[in-house]
Amino acid sequence: MKKCLDYKILFALMLGCSLLLAPTARADDQPSRTEEDNKGIFTLAFENDYFVGQDEEYTSGERISWLSSETSMPDWVRYLGSYAPNPTDHKRIGISLGQSIFTPRNTLSNTPILNDRPYAAWLYGSMGVIAETGPVINTYQLTLGVVGPDALGKQVQNSIHDLIGDHTANGWRYQLKNEPGAVLTYDHKWRGYYQRNPFGLSFDATPHIGANLGNVYTNAMTGVMFRLGHNLPDDYGPPEIQPSLAGSDFFIPTHELGWYFFAGIDGEAVGRNIFLDGNTFQSSPSVNKRDLVANAVGGIAATYGQARIAYNYAFRTDEFRGEPRMNNFGAVTLAYRF
Repeated sequence: MKKCLDYKILFALMLGCSLLLAPTARADDQPSRTEEDNKGIFTLAFENDYFVGQDEEYTSGERISWLSSETSMPDWVRYLGSYAPNPTDHKRIGISLGQSIFTPRNTLSNTPILNDRPYAAWLYGSMGVIAETGPVINTYQLTLGVVGPDALGKQVQNSIHDLIGDHTANGWRYQLKNEPGAVLTYDHKWRGYYQRNPFGLSFDATPHIGANLGNVYTNAMTGVMFRLGHNLPDDYGPPEIQPSLAGSDFFIPTHELGWYFFAGIDGEAVGRNIFLDGNTFQSSPSVNKRDLVANAVGGIAATYGQARIAYNYAFRTDEFRGEPRMNNFGAVTLAYRF
């Protein structure tokens, strides 16, 4: 009971922080870009708990994505954009392919494990439209994919384990069953709402709110990302998977070389998580999930010319009752503008 209460207090604090930092009037105080950016962005992202010495829970994720330039938008997107609240937004299309893999703590057992996260994999493709006005970015995204054996989690995990000399995960026969997945996503970020220049460096805070709706994820989240560095690029923090938003891939360098440390927190109200609740339309392994979850992330990012590289360490509070500890993982992202 006390742990649940702590989560509710933490979630309320993060919600209050985001709302205090992010009144929409602040966006009008910062100048908007007048010229369209003629470069697209290609991103590779790798997340794995192997980076932090674990092999359990959310164990790995890979994603490849492309974000169009602002000058190469299809006519139909420009036409729809003319009816948007702010038709002068800079718009891009984002496309990505990815896979996420989840396992219980004990992957040596070849029998079902009760009261632990079931084996599951999620293979998906996403398409989104982002609209950026100065320091504000809105992302609208549709993700379609499959959960279950067709997502190839068993093959990918055990092939990688064979390659690095790790043990075989023996319980994949008990994974979630095949199920098509669909998720609609909306996200809104206020980049650099709060800014300071301590010790000759640049510091800013970027609050965000968003929601997912679908049979894979249904949730609402809010949080804030902090950056401290030199020659901060115009971005919204490095992307994360599960699945990441197209807007997170966006960045425009402000100088030849730039770098920053970043740290963020957010809270999530969870309505559905298929990787905990189990299959939607048929019986499958499941656990008793928590309705409120908190996340924290920290790391370093650098841009040089048209490239960006970032590493982050992520923490996630226990997502289901009986989970013994937080889920931690590391991530590396590589991006290039062309």
